[in-house]
Amino acid sequence: MRRLGCWLLLSVAIGGVLGCASSHATPTASDAGADLDAPSRPRDAREPAPFDGTPPRDDAGTATSTECDALSRASCERLETCTYGVGVAHDFGDSAICVARTAAWCRALETATGTTVDPMVLFGCAEAIRAAECGDFLYDAVPECRFVGTLEPGERCIIDAQCTTALCAGACGTCTMGGPMIIVGEGEACAGHLMRACDARSVCVGLRGKGSVGVCRRLALAPGEACDRALVTAPTCDAKYGLYCDPETSACAVQTIVPAGAACAPPSYAPAMVCAAGARCDEASATCVPPLADGAACGLGTYDVCAWPAACVPSVDGAMRCVLPAETRLEDCPAWGA
Repeated sequence: MRRLGCWLLLSVAIGGVLGCASSHATPTASDAGADLDAPSRPRDAREPAPFDGTPPRDDAGTATSTECDALSRASCERLETCTYGVGVAHDFGDSAICVARTAAWCRALETATGTTVDPMVLFGCAEAIRAAECGDFLYDAVPECRFVGTLEPGERCIIDAQCTTALCAGACGTCTMGGPMIIVGEGEACAGHLMRACDARSVCVGLRGKGSVGVCRRLALAPGEACDRALVTAPTCDAKYGLYCDPETSACAVQTIVPAGAACAPPSYAPAMVCAAGARCDEASATCVPPLADGAACGLGTYDVCAWPAACVPSVDGAMRCVLPAETRLEDCPAWGA
């Protein structure tokens, strides 16, 4: 949910080593709240108990931390079941951290200027996530979770939910309308020189040089499905589902999670191995570099990445630090989006 509103960067937005198996079934709506035929694992003793369906509030009728926890649990459960067991390990490390970090993002939804989110909206989002198709969840397309605010394009913002367009161009950014490209769907013509780009769930297949035109085709969603990393004859695999295109078999397989410090391949190569717990693959060293902790100095290098949902913004002491959205103040970053 790379991140909801970058649910998960967002996005996107993903320990033990998870192998690939061709027997996995493609995640569907019928998997809502249930385990996939993904690699089995014992239930983590720290994992919160299932939400009982009651939206908690304080005496003033505002959302409590328990309500954000409910939304977070729903999100983390779906991230696990929709990605063949890869998503939670890749983005957070384990389910307890996933719930805690997503709850930290959720708590900014009611406090940031311009947001219109209330306790029942959060409750409705949590319930909708449990019933959503995996594709809708992974691509932030659950209608009940599209939080629209009151700030107009050009006004300063911290999170997407503050904006009438539901799109904030970065923490300490501005509300935006999005890019100039024309977004087209599966089966439609696509080409950069025509300003026609495929939607997020599709990729342009068949481009063969400058001035050529391709066709948007849906990314492959299941282990064993045919793929082409070069995008000449077929689409590649959807990394949001925890898949990569195996060059030896030209078929999708489940990614393997590797810990911080381990060898990895940059994301641009659609790697078989991806870093655990929100770590990023450093191209220079080809190793997994963990994200920075909340409050840490940032902006010092290409791979200085804060642990989601924190972002690298000016803090109260004037230094660039990893700050959670609920603690980010626009007055601390007047030069951004001014």
